[in-house]
Amino acid sequence: MMQIHPCRAKAPRLRRATRVWLAAVLAFAMLAPVSRPVGANALIELFTGADEPIPRQAKQGMPYRSWSLFLVCNPAWLKADNEARLRSLYEVFQAFGSVIGIEHLAVWLRGSNDGALSFRVDTDRSAAFCASLGLAPSRSPYLVITTEYPGAGLPTQYPQGFPEASAAVSVVSLDGMQADEMTGVIGKLSDQLVLNKLAKRQVGGEEWWRALEQAYEGMRQAFVAAPKGVTMRIKSPFFEVEKKF
Repeated sequence: MMQIHPCRAKAPRLRRATRVWLAAVLAFAMLAPVSRPVGANALIELFTGADEPIPRQAKQGMPYRSWSLFLVCNPAWLKADNEARLRSLYEVFQAFGSVIGIEHLAVWLRGSNDGALSFRVDTDRSAAFCASLGLAPSRSPYLVITTEYPGAGLPTQYPQGFPEASAAVSVVSLDGMQADEMTGVIGKLSDQLVLNKLAKRQVGGEEWWRALEQAYEGMRQAFVAAPKGVTMRIKSPFFEVEKKF
């Protein structure tokens, strides 16, 4: 009588399982959507004195579809005791840059490039943006989101290279707020942008602007005690709206 080794008896079954597994992997690979390059940054820091313009596209050649600028026009933020607060705010803004999608650039204007020694903001360049957009410096900081290229933003080229009145812009004023309050506002906004799937909507269309408006409203409702001083304004080709906390 022929003897069959136990391991040999299991081999065909293992080979069949392997074929099924490989087929499943190949099927998933064919159905999975093609992703954008991972290296495309969603946030850029522009330093004082550096001759680096706001980019129109990522290094991989992918064009950006919107730009979000955090503008601090008040020189009071240059005080050394604000550096730790600004660092926390910057980290939240980094998270904001990641949730809006790699096709949407978040721009942080930093006042120095010496690493941990200083973390101040570039109030001069921020002030140039505020002046160009007609935003009162006293009501900064601002979070400006636009679907139109905001220009190179080089101080040496002012007023050229800075945006004029835009027909497609959103402005959030964080007037009179402390850094920890701003951190909370931007954090809540990041959550709402994800919930409203802003990154998956057609940029610049009415649905995109409506989703941004819904994100602002959701952010407002997310606060038990809403911080005072927040004003949100949207000017789009489809509608204009202003909300206040």
